Order: sequence, then structure tokens, then C-alpha cells
Amino acid sequence: MKLSLLTFPWLSMSCVGLAYALLGWHLSFLSMFWLVDFWLATVVIIFVLIWRGGLVSRWFRLGPTVLVSIFLISLTLMLAINFAEPFGLALVLLLSIFWGRLELQSRGVHQRLVLMCLILISSTGLALGWVVGRDPRVVEILRQGAQQTQWILG
Repeated sequence: MKLSLLTFPWLSMSCVGLAYALLGWHLSFLSMFWLVDFWLATVVIIFVLIWRGGLVSRWFRLGPTVLVSIFLISLTLMLAINFAEPFGLALVLLLSIFWGRLELQSRGVHQRLVLMCLILISSTGLALGWVVGRDPRVVEILRQGAQQTQWILG
């Protein structure tokens, strides 16, 4: 099936872009050490888990890897409890990418085009979020727009 402007999944792709814009906004306030190490690794791990789903299914097979599975599940729960904000952001990123991929693949789009579309939208959202967080003029414009909207809506 050929994608057009009418058949493009705008809602799911907007969610992907907004999730990565939120990540870029968060990254703009962090030091460069955390930017390169933690968040970039999170994004790479999310893409690897999505595109190589066999890794996740191998973790939960019975056998000698059960101990590793239990360790990873407990580590995930510990991160979710102790670091709720980064864990929640990573969960939003993961779910939005899953949703975008599902929407595009259900429309019969080739897998490479799906990957390229998701990379383009997520990197654009990441860059826009970074710019919004770093530029005080953009933050001031957004703040004024929010005040005007609040004044109009009453």
C-alpha cells in the first residue's frame, strides 16, 4: 500500500515526535556527560529491542538464563521505583515507537521505510526539543503564548 497524506498515521507519528521532543528538552538541561552516556544509550537500547525482538523472547525462555531474567526484571522494577521520571520517559519513548511502528506496518509499509520514517521523526523531535530547551528566546515565546492562551480561554 502506498502512503499518502491522507493515509499517513498522523496521530501516532505526532506522539513519536512529541515524545522525542520531550526527551530533547530534558537533555538540554543535563550536562554533556549524562547526555552522551545515559540518554543516548537509552534511545539505542530502545531501537535495538524493537528491531531485534528475538533478544527479549530469548531472555524469558526456561533454562540457564532464568537467573538473568529475574535479575533484569528486578533491576527494571528497582529503576522504576527509584528513578520514576527517567523510567517513565523511557517507557513513553518505547511505547510511542511501538505504536508508530505498528501503525506504519499495518498500512503495509516496507520495514526499511518504517525504520527511516521513525528515525527521521524521532531525530527531528529530539533536535527541536533540544533547541526549545537551550534557547531562552524560544522558552519566553512559549511562555507568552501560554499566557495569551490562558487569557483568551479565561
